[in-house]
Amino acid sequence: NNNQQQTSAQQESIRQSILKMGSLQLSLLIQVFPQLETFLDGYYTPPQHLNHIDTSGKTVFAIQRFLQICSANRPLVCVFEDFHFAHPNAIAIFSRILLLPNNRTNYQNLLCLATISNNTDNNKEIHGLLQKINVTATIRMANLDRETNQTMVGDMLRLQNTNDCRPLADFLHRQTDGNPLFVSGLLRLMHETGVMTLDCQQEEQEQQHDNIYIKSWKIHDNVDSNDDNYNGDRMGAIKKCIDLATLMEQRLRLLPDTTREAIMVAAGLGTRISTTLIQDLIATPLPTDLFQTAVRMRLVKPISSGGNEIHDNNNNNNKQNTIYHFSHCCVRKGALYLLSDSERPPFHVSIGRKIWKNMIKSKDTSAVF
Repeated sequence: NNNQQQTSAQQESIRQSILKMGSLQLSLLIQVFPQLETFLDGYYTPPQHLNHIDTSGKTVFAIQRFLQICSANRPLVCVFEDFHFAHPNAIAIFSRILLLPNNRTNYQNLLCLATISNNTDNNKEIHGLLQKINVTATIRMANLDRETNQTMVGDMLRLQNTNDCRPLADFLHRQTDGNPLFVSGLLRLMHETGVMTLDCQQEEQEQQHDNIYIKSWKIHDNVDSNDDNYNGDRMGAIKKCIDLATLMEQRLRLLPDTTREAIMVAAGLGTRISTTLIQDLIATPLPTDLFQTAVRMRLVKPISSGGNEIHDNNNNNNKQNTIYHFSHCCVRKGALYLLSDSERPPFHVSIGRKIWKNMIKSKDTSAVF
């Protein structure tokens, strides 16, 4: 009970300190951290309209002040997950947030951790920032070796004897270099494209011709071949997956045309997908189950206005605005890969013109400034 009372008192102290930041700073802060709106519920009323383009660093200052408040009396852990995916512009923003003009942090109890891939040693921007902010711990994600990869694949396929999946596991290891997220995603794609299906005979069989039988799983194409030029109708898509983004691109190609178009438009706007905004930008009426397949394939996930994931999707439809979030940054990147390099500029221009046209219709020209 004492611990609960102490935690409640600390939360109230943080809440009151945040409320002293001022209306504009709070509004900017909530745009970055939507969960704060729930934390401040009943204490703060956001403005109905916020027409503000930040050109003077007010957002960065608001985040700095927020971190100082949260780390004043107790440790605050800041985790940079998959930091090797960070865009150089994002790294520059992190530098402005975490480093003051004297190039030193000014947070009393801020602990920074980062997960990065082993192949980022040449990325001077990332490692330069990590050194400047005195990262407490850097977690390097080592790839799986062949045996560990085989064990993971066998577990995913619910096999008692993991040796039964050695040819498949070896193929996945060659294709992914042992990246566990890549392995699981590629295995899912093989099932979604029909390369791998349940064997209705439900019994172990020997390898025959180009088919590999793994107890109750049946592989319909020759994954045991080392020929990188193999381009079967189904394995061709699998062979094209050279990283997580290209894997997500191939999975996105399995979506219905309307859903795929909506996700492409959303990818050009940001990490969140608003069904109301998408409807404004796509001329044809959208079905109520527009993102149902994408949610089932774990490409996007519905979230609340506060940024929390919604696990019950039964009531989600396009009659009211529903917000979705890309499940991984590589899903959004894969959506952009659906367009060729020459197609992307005019595609983004068309989105911008449609947004501008809707702004003129609503006569809300103050947003221009």
